[in-house]
Formats: sequence, C-alpha cells, structure tokens
Amino acid sequence: MKETDILTLQAFLVTLSQLDSLDEPLQKQIHELGKEMANDMPQALERLRKLIRQHEFLKTPYQTARNTLQSLYQAKPRNKVILPLEPEPEDENLELENLARSLDSLKITHQIFSASNIVESAKKVQTEIETLPLQPQDSPRLSDLSQQNGYKQYHWVLRLFG
Repeated sequence: MKETDILTLQAFLVTLSQLDSLDEPLQKQIHELGKEMANDMPQALERLRKLIRQHEFLKTPYQTARNTLQSLYQAKPRNKVILPLEPEPEDENLELENLARSLDSLKITHQIFSASNIVESAKKVQTEIETLPLQPQDSPRLSDLSQQNGYKQYHWVLRLFG
C-alpha cells in the first residue's frame, strides 16, 4: 500500500471517530467498501475518496485530518543509516514485523468498516489503542504527540498503522 493510501485510511478513521453517527445507507456503503478492500484495495480506496467527496459532513473533517497527518509525515526527520559493526542476529526481521503491523491495521480497519455501528466501532478501537502502553518499537514522537492537545485525536491512527 502506498503512503497516500495509508494517509487516506488514517484520515477517514479519525473522521469516523469524531462523528456522532452515520445514517443507514452510508453505513451500508462503508460495509461494501470493507468487503471490497479484501479483494481490490486500490479500487476500494478510490471509492472511499469518492464517498468522502459526496458528503460535505465527511469532507471537511476528513480534509482537516488529512492535512494534519500529512504535515506530521512531512515533519518526520529522515532516517540516517549507520551500519553496525557486528551483524544483527538473523532471527530479527524488521520487514516481517512491519508487514505484520500493516496487516493488523488493515484487519482492524476492515473490522471497523464491517461493524454494525461503524462510528462506535472506530471510537472503541481509538480508546483501546490509546490505553495501550507505548512499545519500544513505537516512535518517541508518538508519546510527544499524545500529550499535545492539537494532535491527541491523531495519535491512535498513527499507532495503528505503525
């Protein structure tokens, strides 16, 4: 998945967690998107973007969330690689760990999109993630963001997508 796709999902999840409710037809459309994600993620994301553009009450908070998340991505310092003198143990495969984290985040996104009450499901996941202790692999910036009032609502999706 491309970074822009992740950004789309993150911004939409933040938007869902800020809503009070969704009407039944819109929930059905999001359910369909959840099913489509398993088969054709690029098409599902394009339909999601179209759905957001069609509903003003989604478009404004989504765009705000997207812009804020984009600025957080742009503010990340570039990693500078310093090769260790000794090789790392072979059993540590960070690529697999990163892949597992993104697959978990997609599973959770699918669960939210499939829930009978999508907004409540997003809020529940938000609460669960916010109560988890930070892990060593979490960026130190995440704990900083969780303390800043303007960014508290974004902290959980950043942790969800690693």
